[in-house]
Amino acid sequence: MSGQPNGNAVHRHLNDILASPGFARSKKLGAFLSFVVTRVIEGDAGSVTERNIALQVYGRPGDFDPKVDGIVRAEAIRLRHKLREFYESAAESGPRIEIPKGGYVPVFAGFEDTIEAAPLEVTKGNPRGWVRAVAPYAVLGFAVVLLAAAGWRYVVGSARPVKASTLVAQANARRLIGDEFGALALLDQALAIDPNSADVHVARARVFEYLGRIKNARLEIDRAQELSALQGIYSPEVALEVHALDGDRPGAVQRLQEMLKSRPRDLALLIELVRRNVGDTSAGDVIRLARQLPEAAGNPELDRLEALWLGYQGKNKEAIEVILRGERKAAALNATYSLGRMLLLEGGLRMQDLENDAAAIPLMRARDWCLSSGDEMCVAVSYRVDGNHVLLDHHQYAKALREYQQGIAIAHQAENWTEAKYLQDGIDEAVKGLDPQLTATDFFRKQFEVFSEAFR
Repeated sequence: MSGQPNGNAVHRHLNDILASPGFARSKKLGAFLSFVVTRVIEGDAGSVTERNIALQVYGRPGDFDPKVDGIVRAEAIRLRHKLREFYESAAESGPRIEIPKGGYVPVFAGFEDTIEAAPLEVTKGNPRGWVRAVAPYAVLGFAVVLLAAAGWRYVVGSARPVKASTLVAQANARRLIGDEFGALALLDQALAIDPNSADVHVARARVFEYLGRIKNARLEIDRAQELSALQGIYSPEVALEVHALDGDRPGAVQRLQEMLKSRPRDLALLIELVRRNVGDTSAGDVIRLARQLPEAAGNPELDRLEALWLGYQGKNKEAIEVILRGERKAAALNATYSLGRMLLLEGGLRMQDLENDAAAIPLMRARDWCLSSGDEMCVAVSYRVDGNHVLLDHHQYAKALREYQQGIAIAHQAENWTEAKYLQDGIDEAVKGLDPQLTATDFFRKQFEVFSEAFR
């Protein structure tokens, strides 16, 4: 059982975090962390609520409604991301402050008070006292030796360590159905087993790319390239991911088409090709080819991509039918990545068909799902889609602006510049809508104020 956290040690560590470059540039996130840590250390964990954080840290008014304003949930995602970056940059392991998903009360690891054992009372010239002092430890040590001897044969004969390559294969199977988070958990284990496997790093890069964590993806693919060069191995998977992260979609598509020549009935490659080329009319041929494979019937990710492709073709009604079927499959398989994005897609498709009331339901479900699963970029996209919803349907420019602001802060944190550009376009539209008579100078000044507010 661990002891109580040492309050002084926690505060010293908190000060180290706040002085780090990442937190020095994010004063509000620092204030968020300070508030929740201080309340818990003072024995007032019950006051660490979404409402109190909104009022005390973000200056929201007394009528704050978390159903309307998701500032705290969005900032909690950014805070977890910043903490993860802080500890990843640390040269050595040590105490940690973490904010578990699904709440705001921090947990402390490595801050427990050290309880020193009392010294043995050994009376000089009294061997019996010495024997009494050490006897319990001798008996315990002897028991441990016996247990170890008895169990050694069993352990050696039956425990077979899992290979990193096995975990990569399992992760790829999870990715195939749209469960990027399940895949990442397996790849974390694989990395611990074999940190010098190029396959592990390229698989992690692929997951990070689809989760929108572009900064993490680049670090992983750089390491995969380095290891491949050292080992004298050419990996088409590494080359594919390099094309993708460089924004070279034609190069990525060409690479996949070359790989399919030797593996024409590989569902994973076919799905990957659709993912990379979903806006092209030729993607329909690839989808039809994938549908011929028996394992495709239960795959929700293929449903998501087909619905997305149908949406690009303007066939929204057909797309919604496919997406509803895919949502049921994804929920049954716990494919979190796929389900969150399908709900967003459903909402977006219904908005395009002017089904605004019907769009609100999947958009609300998507926000809750993305927040509960900790899917940062899914949350950012949900803010964009929700901003579009209130902007286009209700012309609520101020509310839309708040949605875009919260989303763009997350997108910048992940260095997902594509999503950030979409959100910036929304901000521009909302600013113009608030005051159509703005001069160019006033428009840029207002833009600056909006961004300063988002990244404070």
